[in-house]
Amino acid sequence: MTTEVKDEFLDHYRSSHQAFERFCRALCRDREAARELIQESLLQALEGYHRLENKEKFSSWMMGIAIRVKKSQDRKFKNWFLKEDLPEQSVDMHTDADAGLSMLRKLCHKLNVSEKEAFLLFELSDFSLEAIAEIQAANVNTVKTRLRRAREKLQKWLEKEYRQQDPLVNWSASTLNMEAKENG
Repeated sequence: MTTEVKDEFLDHYRSSHQAFERFCRALCRDREAARELIQESLLQALEGYHRLENKEKFSSWMMGIAIRVKKSQDRKFKNWFLKEDLPEQSVDMHTDADAGLSMLRKLCHKLNVSEKEAFLLFELSDFSLEAIAEIQAANVNTVKTRLRRAREKLQKWLEKEYRQQDPLVNWSASTLNMEAKENG
């Protein structure tokens, strides 16, 4: 691979690296796993960059690679650990908002894979429904259904968690700004 191609790749990556890294961290339960996912995804992306025909879709292409790498990693480690035995991501509980986001992150891991991916891509990475449909190889209506189901499950789980912590709290999903950005 020429230096020019590597520089072009890095230019594209620089514009989307924060969203990409945030997405990878959300997919993983700890920082080390997120680092491994990022590194493996970048390696595969760099090796396959010459096959990317539409460079404008670089960001969604990278997210798709991360999803495939994560699925591959999960298959490899499936027999080693049960999901419940994986270490929780450590987060300092400085504020109620931090605690709420920590709870949301924990509960996202309870969603099925396609719902979790759609939710994270839409809510965390601000991808359009069409871009998510392309990444997930699904139609837009399927993505909307996945988003709706993810929101409903998260709202139910969050309400249950908060009632257990403080039964007097009148909490709703809008507390963490999970309401639909589009008609989903």
